[in-house]
Amino acid sequence: MPRKEDEELKLLLNGFDEEMETSSNMDIKFYSMLNAEEQKKNKVSLFEKIRNVLQAKFTKQLIYTFAILTVGFFVGNTFNFNKTTTSQTLDLTQNETENIRSKLVLILLNQSSKNKKLQAANEMNKLSSVIENVTKALFSTLNNDINVITYVYLQLKH
Repeated sequence: MPRKEDEELKLLLNGFDEEMETSSNMDIKFYSMLNAEEQKKNKVSLFEKIRNVLQAKFTKQLIYTFAILTVGFFVGNTFNFNKTTTSQTLDLTQNETENIRSKLVLILLNQSSKNKKLQAANEMNKLSSVIENVTKALFSTLNNDINVITYVYLQLKH
């Protein structure tokens, strides 16, 4: 019987060796799969990279700055869409100012005070275009009014 027990013992030990070999194969497979998973974690997907960049503080500030500039550009264009109207309005306003100034010169020339007449001469200098009837009225007043002639003479003497 000892032989039979020896054979059984050998069979039992061989079975343990086979189990050990399979478990070592399992260990190798396990560690290779674990290594592969770790490498997958280290490889960040493109989506993850974009998300990480967008979460950075500087990137958020840059995006907000660009958004504010874009909104400002469109608002500015909305309020300044018709420059020709602005220049036409400016030309019209300048023409009206010239007409009012020329009427003021005529009114001041008809005053009796020499200061008012000299003020009319000063206003005449501010006109950008020469108006014939205003110029004639100014020369006629300066040539015929003794008070203005005396005042100009006294001013030139000093």
